[in-house]
Amino acid sequence: MSLFIIVGIFFLLWWLVFFIVLPIKVTTYQDKNIVIKGIPSSAPVKTNLLFKLLVTSIITIVIMIILVIFFNLEILTMNEILKI
Repeated sequence: MSLFIIVGIFFLLWWLVFFIVLPIKVTTYQDKNIVIKGIPSSAPVKTNLLFKLLVTSIITIVIMIILVIFFNLEILTMNEILKI
């Protein structure tokens, strides 16, 4: 696998994992029974975004290492993926 393909897969996988991790541990204004005019009750009080970015990056790096090892050891090949 070329570096360009690895970076492309990493980019797409990172965003996929980020959207999976994003709703985890979200506390909303409705959960805390706080009513503020102009703020929806579904808005998060604390997003923990830095933690989620770190977790997303770690998970994606682990998945990419596994994928690169599988492709380099030919456990998984493009022919098997495409069923050629």
